Amino acid sequence: MAEQNSLIAVGTGTGTSGAVDRSSIATLPATRKRILTGIRPTGPLHLGHCAGALENWLKLQNEYDCYFLIADYQFADHAQDLARVRNAVWEVALDWLAVGLDPERASFVIESGVPEHTELTTWLAWFLPIGMHTELTTWLAWFLRDSADVVAKKVRVMYAGPPRGANEPGEVEADPVFGYLDAFDNDAAEVSDLKERYEVHGVSNAELKDRLTQVLNELLEPIRQRRAQYEGNMVRVREALEHGTGRARVIARETMERVHDALDLGYLRKYK
Repeated sequence: MAEQNSLIAVGTGTGTSGAVDRSSIATLPATRKRILTGIRPTGPLHLGHCAGALENWLKLQNEYDCYFLIADYQFADHAQDLARVRNAVWEVALDWLAVGLDPERASFVIESGVPEHTELTTWLAWFLPIGMHTELTTWLAWFLRDSADVVAKKVRVMYAGPPRGANEPGEVEADPVFGYLDAFDNDAAEVSDLKERYEVHGVSNAELKDRLTQVLNELLEPIRQRRAQYEGNMVRVREALEHGTGRARVIARETMERVHDALDLGYLRKYK
């Protein structure tokens, strides 16, 4: 069973550039509103992340001061497999770069590199209930790194609705292949034709799955190519994580200074 990584809630605020060393860390416009969102590093990302998050992130990085968080703190349910977490941090970063997220326009942040997040969570727990996230799972997932052959094999074994003959009409809503075609096939006319023929005359599962295989591989091929390029230059991946985490740390420190003042935590500044 493949595991779908949970998304953290999105927060917004007013972006500031902070005291960032501009010689080593690319800066972002200070006037844009800020967004923090992220993913738990449970493994490589899959198509569900594209449809559910990454397509939106690609747009948001051009409009907002985005901080994309690899939430490696939020992994207590897999604490017995720390090697998986450590490797998944790199897998997530590679997949972000492969889909086109740009570390020059957004910040890639390793959560454990910004310990102020944990401190802030502790103080917020005094005043706010901490909601529990839900771990979503899926029985079959197409990972962004899957080869064309692997994609084809996964499509062949996927459930395609109740048993029926190739020339027997069926219900579109009962066949999950159409859900994927609706989400990822850019040829709406072709999908509409398939649905009509499926319900009136019947369309074989082989034809439907061949179409889905073609659609998914056309989507994933440029992602696979970009991922391979970054896998050959892991120094660039490390730099993206280092610089993004550095930007976040500057802002987090400024935020915690305000929190400390608001909670009157400056004990050692008194009675001098």
